[in-house]
Amino acid sequence: MTTALVAVALVPLVLFVFLFLRHPIGRELWTHRHEWGIYSAARWQEAEATARALLRSVLNEDEQRQLARQGFLTVRSATHTNRVYCIPRYRGLVHVYENGEFVESLCIGPVNPLPSGDVVLMHKLMIEGDEREYLRIANHFKARSVARRLT
Repeated sequence: MTTALVAVALVPLVLFVFLFLRHPIGRELWTHRHEWGIYSAARWQEAEATARALLRSVLNEDEQRQLARQGFLTVRSATHTNRVYCIPRYRGLVHVYENGEFVESLCIGPVNPLPSGDVVLMHKLMIEGDEREYLRIANHFKARSVARRLT
């Protein structure tokens, strides 16, 4: 009786694993799980903590305070006067302001999942390091008729 119950309980699991690994997405996830960072919740929390520490080591005190209080980090443009990029603390679009007026949103992100701190740092370093390339590869979403001001 116990063997039959175990067998009945295992059949759906075996069927799921079989179908998961037969599907192209399932095979891809399984094959690349380590290089893509698909780990346990504890490993992800560790990665988030490491990313926060790295971000704190790169940002000055004012930038850290702004990110904590306002939820975004502003990075001034080196190529356009009066242009500011607002990088969100967590996933989201980067907003572009010129002369205090909202101009557009930019969408650019890593192919594989990264901790939030690493994504913020990625945006900051790309904008400061090669702003033209950053703008070239980003998806641009122009401002709508509702004007927003940077406060």
